[in-house]
Amino acid sequence: MRSHWGWLLSAVLAEAAIATADALVGGVSLGGLLIVGPLLAAYRLPTVPTAAVSALAVLLALLAPLFGGGEAIAPIEAEHIIGVLAVSTGGVWATATAHARTRCQRAQDRIRRGYARMRRAHARTRSAYACTREAYATTRGALLRTRRALAHIQRVHARTNDACAAAQRAHQDARRALERMTRIAQVSQQAIVCPLPSEIGDLTLAVRTHSATENALIGGDLHDAILTTTGPRLIVGDAKGHGLDAVRLSAAVLAAFRQTAAAEPDLTQLARILDTRIASELGAEDFVTLVLADFAPGEVRLVNCGHPPPLRTGRHLEVLESPAPSPPLGLTPEPILQRIMLAPGQRLLLYTDGLAEARDAKGEMFPLDHQVLAALNGPTLDASLSQLLDLLHAHAGTARADDLTLILAEPAAATAPLIDSQPSGPTSAPAPVAAPAIVPVSAPAPVSLPAPWPPHAKAGERQHRLPD
Repeated sequence: MRSHWGWLLSAVLAEAAIATADALVGGVSLGGLLIVGPLLAAYRLPTVPTAAVSALAVLLALLAPLFGGGEAIAPIEAEHIIGVLAVSTGGVWATATAHARTRCQRAQDRIRRGYARMRRAHARTRSAYACTREAYATTRGALLRTRRALAHIQRVHARTNDACAAAQRAHQDARRALERMTRIAQVSQQAIVCPLPSEIGDLTLAVRTHSATENALIGGDLHDAILTTTGPRLIVGDAKGHGLDAVRLSAAVLAAFRQTAAAEPDLTQLARILDTRIASELGAEDFVTLVLADFAPGEVRLVNCGHPPPLRTGRHLEVLESPAPSPPLGLTPEPILQRIMLAPGQRLLLYTDGLAEARDAKGEMFPLDHQVLAALNGPTLDASLSQLLDLLHAHAGTARADDLTLILAEPAAATAPLIDSQPSGPTSAPAPVAAPAIVPVSAPAPVSLPAPWPPHAKAGERQHRLPD
């Protein structure tokens, strides 16, 4: 038997068989053979079962005389004692042998388990070594690729540095060229629209301009002033559109004005001459609105060709609409002379549609109210325009979609109006207009500026005062 229980059963059966034979065979002592059980147990069983089998063998050896053929208990013989001692000695030896064998087997088991662990550890070590070699090979390949990529990056970096240096040189050249072109453009723009002096003759001026084109000094608006033999003469106009086309038309009008304004005393004839001079520059749908103004002591003479009407300030704010509205230049204008009294302390504002058509977020036009009147009656002309621009910015914001030109003029103290020495048509010589009566100033109701063209004023209406 291979199991411990089977081997223990074999040892016990062997002892039982020997004890039974000793009891059945008379005259012959078989007690010494009981040592066979412990020896069998010592061969395969652990220490405790072997000791139990040995103890059973000693017990059977002691009780053997009691089963000796039914005879009365005889005195213990020396041979029996020797047999018991032999069985006891054999049991002790068998127990010691089983104990030594068990320890040896346990040590062998531990050695086998340690060896198995060593084999598993060795297998894991070999697997780890194989993984390490594979990782080393992968790392080496990655290192080689990294070195090649680094070399490529260095070459690209060198080429990039060269390209950056070339780009910087090109940028510097382009910047210098741009600065030269900007300087040329600024000089050209200043040559087209010359800054007006603060005083011309006995007329004090303040000017504010703004171009709707980014980084441009001029646009479609135009203005200029000269001093003639009869006094200062101003022009304010607005060419259709924005950008370079509008600048081209503005430059053409200013060139024609500068060539003819000093030699032509009649404003209506000057407007016709300007229309003729710029006809070749106009396209099929191009036109230029303008206002010509001659300042004389006590009055101003106006010719308006489709332009927003000027404003006269004083105790009231008045819109000086033309009695017979004229189309702009390029649309067959019919200029009419308009004479307006300009008493001491009154000011005249010439402007373009950047003010007339300024709208807020709700689409409402810039109102002419008591705030505008108070702004235009400021302590100085420059302060008045600054306050007017603040009101405009508060109404329509700082980003404007149209060019803006503001010219505020204030003549020196004058006596009586000059007699009109300029020839005019039968409808252009109105009787002198009396100065407005002095009445208490009250806040005027907000009124939108009239559209520059077509106008809505009634024919024959020479001047208009906003309601108190």
